[in-house]
Amino acid sequence: NIGIYSVTVTDNVSKCEVVTSTEVTRSLVYPTVTVNVDKDINCSVNEVVVTATASTTIAGHTFTYDWSDALSTQNSTLTISNTDVYTVTVTDDQNHCTASTTVQVNEDKNEPVINVPPVDQLDCTNLSRTVGVEVTTIAGHTYTYNWERSSVQVSTDQSFAISDAGIYKVTVIDAVNFCSATSQVEVVKDTNLPVLHVSKSNDLDCRITDANLSVS
Repeated sequence: NIGIYSVTVTDNVSKCEVVTSTEVTRSLVYPTVTVNVDKDINCSVNEVVVTATASTTIAGHTFTYDWSDALSTQNSTLTISNTDVYTVTVTDDQNHCTASTTVQVNEDKNEPVINVPPVDQLDCTNLSRTVGVEVTTIAGHTYTYNWERSSVQVSTDQSFAISDAGIYKVTVIDAVNFCSATSQVEVVKDTNLPVLHVSKSNDLDCRITDANLSVS
C-alpha cells in the first residue's frame, strides 16, 4: 500500500533511539501510443512499415513494444507483408504501466476495369479512325496508358487517331496501386480501288455514227 512508513531503531546498550521515515508512492501515469502505416500493400509494394509511437508526461521514461500475432520483435517499427489487424502493447519501463492500440494493414490489388470498343474499318472515305480505351475510374486514382502496334509504342494517350491497320494493344496502369490491365482491338483497312473494264460495240466512221460503251 502507498503511504508513509516509519522505523525506530534502539541501541540495546545505550538505549538511544533514532527514527526515520519514507513515503511509498504509486505512479499510475499510463503511456499514450499511436500507430501509423506508411501505405497499403499493392501490386508494386509487397511490404509496408508499421510504426508505433509512445509518449508519457514523465520525463526520461523509456518503453518496450510487444506486437501481436506472434511477431517476435520489441521494436517500435514492424515490417508487414500480410493484411490483418495488428495490436501493439507498450510498457513503460519505469512504472510498468501499459497501453495498447490496433492498426489495420490494408491491401489494394484491384486491377483497372477497362474496355476497348471496336473500331470501324479504314477505307477510301475514312482514312483515319480513333482508337480509345474506356476506364471505370476510382475516386482519387489516376491512370497511365501505353499503346503498341507490332510491339512498337504508338501513343500514351487514352485515345488517339490512327491511319494504319493492325492490332492495337493498350496497357492501363493505375498510378496509385500500380496494378495494370491489358486489352486490344484489331483495325482493318480496305482501300483497294475497283478494277474497271470498258468495252465498245464498234468504232465510228462516216457511215456508223453511234456506238455502245459498257463498263464492268
